Amino acid sequence: MNAMNQLSRLSTALVGAGPANLAVLACMQDLCPDLVARTQLIERRSNSDWHPDFRFDSSTLQVSLLKDLAFTRDPTSKFTFWSFMHQQNLLNQFIHLNTYYPSRSLFSRYLNWVQDHFDQITRFDTEVTEIQPAKDGYRIRLAEGEDRRESEILTRNVVIALGHEPHMPSHLKCGDDTFHAIKFQSEFERHRHRKDLRVAVVGAGQTAGELIQNLMRMENVSDILSLSRGFLFRQTDDNPFVNDLYTFNGMRKMRDDAPIRRRALMAELSNSNYAAVTSDILQDIYRLNFEDSLNDRQRLRLQSHSEVLEVSKVSEGLRLVIRDGLGNRQVETVDLLVACTGFRNSRHLDLLAPLDLRLNDDGQIAVNQNYRVEGTGPQSGIFLVNHATDTALAEHTLGGLAGRAELICKDLFDIDASWKPQSTTQGQLATAAV
Repeated sequence: MNAMNQLSRLSTALVGAGPANLAVLACMQDLCPDLVARTQLIERRSNSDWHPDFRFDSSTLQVSLLKDLAFTRDPTSKFTFWSFMHQQNLLNQFIHLNTYYPSRSLFSRYLNWVQDHFDQITRFDTEVTEIQPAKDGYRIRLAEGEDRRESEILTRNVVIALGHEPHMPSHLKCGDDTFHAIKFQSEFERHRHRKDLRVAVVGAGQTAGELIQNLMRMENVSDILSLSRGFLFRQTDDNPFVNDLYTFNGMRKMRDDAPIRRRALMAELSNSNYAAVTSDILQDIYRLNFEDSLNDRQRLRLQSHSEVLEVSKVSEGLRLVIRDGLGNRQVETVDLLVACTGFRNSRHLDLLAPLDLRLNDDGQIAVNQNYRVEGTGPQSGIFLVNHATDTALAEHTLGGLAGRAELICKDLFDIDASWKPQSTTQGQLATAAV
């Protein structure tokens, strides 16, 4: 891939190798394969594995596998989950599982399988550090590998889908024994040999539920203190009428609605995706807690309407100062604190700051119905996906992913049709891209 170190002009740079951009690539290959050769997929990680540090044997997909990267756009696409199962000679066996909710590990393998189709245009271990306007497009500065080798590319279009960064309030941080749940597997590895572990879990959403479920299955965990500002637990509202909003058509309907009504609806239905846990996880936690009671032990302690004010290191472990809903304070000592405190979505703001883009009333970068940033185009464009969380419930979920990719691709095709490379033939561009 030495040719990538040269200053080459592309049609499209896809920043981030998560499901959103993989769906764009799959659509591009289905509808306009010639464009793929002039595209690069850029990812700062070493692979496209999906949440590898927060996967348990029991972790399953929360949405139907039919909301994969391609099925709802084109059921005959070769990039559907069913095609993956068929190619792996596992389709019949999977059918006999009688489920639309495969393990997250299996779905991650599906995502890696899709990415493998585009290995020749993928740059792993490469971070986009700067995007600047250039003639007929954008100049992207890259830092590649452990030594952060710098290079640049020119591109007509940029599709940014960076994913979300884990958010851990600073007052919860206190050394290596406090960490965000998204890093659980690697961080917990240091403690697997210990006995009678006392673990505090801060948060009340799906991540907290799955973590508590799996902690209760660990024999070396003797105490689980579950803390939340609200009630523990609320069940996810996954009735089919609400789920209609977690589709491409549902996303478009919400985006077209008046902002004040859209925000009210999103607040009303927040428990369809935020600070709530699916019923299967809650039932299992309750069952495991009941089994503990049968064995005369009580490992799970639920403390609703409580907030951790302070964390400090003491000889016995971590000292937590907690305030309950009445303002009373108590002190608890634990060995580990795992924060299930959500994610933040701001990396793209720093990346795009040099472009001086227009912000909407909510302080977010304004995008149109095709996810193109307003003020870019018509001869080039920046597309922003997974970041406009104020416009639809499903904006950063798998729901609607395939339909959204088609919108973006059609816009990219229109731009490409109007573009005539100035000093490089299409064959040379393909060489530069791979």
